[in-house]
Amino acid sequence: MQQRPRHAYIHSPLTALLFVLLFTGIGGYFILSSHAAASGCAVISSGTTLDYATLDACGYPSPNTAGVPSGTTLTSVGSINCTNTTINAVYTTGNVSIGNNCTITNSRIIGGGITVQNGVTGVVLNHDEISGAYTGASATSAPPTTPNCTYNATSGSGGASSDILWEGDPAGITLDYDYLHCAAEPFNGNGIVKDSYIVSDECWGPCGSGSTTHNEAIYIAGGNSSSKPGSDIEHNTILNAFGQTAGIFGDDHAFGPIHNLTINNNLIADGGDNGAIPVGNSGDGNTAINITSNRLAFVYNASMPVGSTSASAAQGGSWCGNFRDDTPTTYIGNDGATTGSTAVACSGSGAVVGDLNGDGHVNIFDLSIFLSHWQQVGSSLPEDFNNDGTVNIFDLSILLSHYGS
Repeated sequence: MQQRPRHAYIHSPLTALLFVLLFTGIGGYFILSSHAAASGCAVISSGTTLDYATLDACGYPSPNTAGVPSGTTLTSVGSINCTNTTINAVYTTGNVSIGNNCTITNSRIIGGGITVQNGVTGVVLNHDEISGAYTGASATSAPPTTPNCTYNATSGSGGASSDILWEGDPAGITLDYDYLHCAAEPFNGNGIVKDSYIVSDECWGPCGSGSTTHNEAIYIAGGNSSSKPGSDIEHNTILNAFGQTAGIFGDDHAFGPIHNLTINNNLIADGGDNGAIPVGNSGDGNTAINITSNRLAFVYNASMPVGSTSASAAQGGSWCGNFRDDTPTTYIGNDGATTGSTAVACSGSGAVVGDLNGDGHVNIFDLSIFLSHWQQVGSSLPEDFNNDGTVNIFDLSILLSHYGS
């Protein structure tokens, strides 16, 4: 099955220039796409559920683009045993056993959760819905817009802890276009997680003030090797509406320091007291943590903490280009402030000239950022590629010459 591309890029400088002519003019400009929606990309449709169409329009994952593709016919099976094979288009509420070189794609796995032991490698989960139990889950019905997780999150005990508990090396598992929900920690471990919609919408025990539950859409365990690639969390929608913990939580106390972690180009909304991306403390031995170009939404907590002091140049990493969803031209530092050395764009940090958001491509998103600084005057401006002190047509020419890189 052909996958939907991550972004609908504009592929030629001429087309890009036409966008400039269409959306810029005397006295103003129109800011395009995901780095520019004035009203924000995280729009609540009901309860704590975000509006899927708005996410789609902004280019961030939603259940419309992640999980089992619409129209897929699923075959019900009692359990899954996957080693050295590909399993496609199944539905199960039973046990899932995963070994080396396992690919599960276009499938719905409900209720039991997946635990993968240390030492397993070559696991790919692609276009899957992996969830705790919810009302109406079946092989023939798409999940409702607001799934009713069958565990009552306000009383009792026994809610699903994790949809996926991964105990192995970060390079051993790849999640791509997956929909994880109805769990307190939908993804627990280290790995490559991209283009997915991940929501913490259940608790281990009673939710609320003083609860012992931990809620984070992604829990990253420390103790990984500093000489190997770490986790790579890119272009996901990551949500936690509860008043506990975080959107992405990096634990450098339970298992050791965190190394070589990339968190890039995600939309993150969190109601928890630790904030959007708390990933360790500066004195805990963490290295090479790069948190870049993430869109931070304050729809669950207007005072949401945001940062990680571990993401710093002093520790071989970076925090840059992270910005508010409701005011996309406002960068946020790793201390939550909108001023300071880390409340800046990521330009210059990548290898590609014109890559203003640090995602490795020069595309419509970079053009959007560029236009938001059109005719700005000053020194050391990221968009002033020829360093003449003004963001102007000469800089536009340079950006367009690298368009599509």
